Amino acid sequence: MNEYTPELAYLRRQMEIVEGNYNEAVTSAAIDSLIYERRSIIERQNALILSAKQQRAMEAAAETSKKIKEASV
Repeated sequence: MNEYTPELAYLRRQMEIVEGNYNEAVTSAAIDSLIYERRSIIERQNALILSAKQQRAMEAAAETSKKIKEASV
């Protein structure tokens, strides 16, 4: 997960900027654009989190396999 931390931090900052811009949006088109941008950020965050979980699971499986091989020797 550490390799994803900088990108997640960047996305959090982007989300803060988008949410801060809601107060300044005066047209429905501007609000729609902010909503679209927010959804895109959330999708990217979710993809990064899922990828990190999958990577962690693969690493855990590899470590378990290694321990089993060492125990059988």
